[in-house]
Amino acid sequence: MGYIKWNGRNWYPQKPKAPKADINELMKPLSEKVSKGNVWGSVIMNVQKDGATPVPSPTPSITPTLTPTPTPTPVPSFDPDAQAFFTAITNAGGSLTTTEQDATNQLVLDLKGYGLWSKMIGLWPVVGATAVEHQFNLADPTQYNLTFNGTWTHSSLNVAPGANGYANTGINPRTIQFNVAGSIHYSMYIVETKSSGGYDMGVYDSVGNDFAMISSYQGNNTAYIGVGPGFVTVGNGGDTKKNWLMTNTGGTSYIYRDGAALTSGARTISVGPNLNIYISCNNNSGTPGDFSSRDWALASIGYGMNATEASNYNTAVVTFQTALGRQN
Repeated sequence: MGYIKWNGRNWYPQKPKAPKADINELMKPLSEKVSKGNVWGSVIMNVQKDGATPVPSPTPSITPTLTPTPTPTPVPSFDPDAQAFFTAITNAGGSLTTTEQDATNQLVLDLKGYGLWSKMIGLWPVVGATAVEHQFNLADPTQYNLTFNGTWTHSSLNVAPGANGYANTGINPRTIQFNVAGSIHYSMYIVETKSSGGYDMGVYDSVGNDFAMISSYQGNNTAYIGVGPGFVTVGNGGDTKKNWLMTNTGGTSYIYRDGAALTSGARTISVGPNLNIYISCNNNSGTPGDFSSRDWALASIGYGMNATEASNYNTAVVTFQTALGRQN
């Protein structure tokens, strides 16, 4: 085999040597090649040109932590009729506590659940602590709101008429025509035993005679209901601190106390006086008189109830008073 003489040395041709690296290794990108146990990796460098100011590598920006959006407190959802009552009070400058709102809303739901809501023409629940709240009719705050006259004491527990306080309901039996409907009721949640005094509510004229409820008249411990000429009466046992419901349906008057019937008697509902019913006294041909002075914490006037309805009404009212912590 010949050789080549170059640069003072003899050069002989060599057989080609097989590559030591696997072809797959050779084909790998530089970042994956292994050299003496190390892996090639790319390095970004800011190369300084002659006379140039080094450019610093940018500092990575930090993504700010977002402040979580607070979850809004849910607004209480009330029955529309209860909400209308609350709105009327607020618009008049009054206010109710959460407990009072919840109790009132439940009263509306209970009365509707028992099928009694449609029987309410005037329903005055005495929630709140002032005459502003106490005037409003829960059944419909756009009408039959109370007008207080005389000396009253208002609190969150009850209303106290004193010696000469009375409230005009605006409900006229001749206008409502209870005689045509064939039913009527009066109710009052009385919170003290006081046998002296007169009408818990009533109205009289010479045509329609007495439309009234009395838990005890002038110290005689006798309860009365009037739906025209004459009364149906019963002894009250010397206790007026009760939930009273007096009603007439189908030509029969009933007196209920705490949901239980005390007596009944046949009476036809007359055309009724052409005057408004007053609470805590009798509207005697336009002149207030026979004041009762008994403190109370709910009153209503409307259409009549049967025995089952009277019992359910008592349950709803007692539940309401218990929720407010002022039950008898």
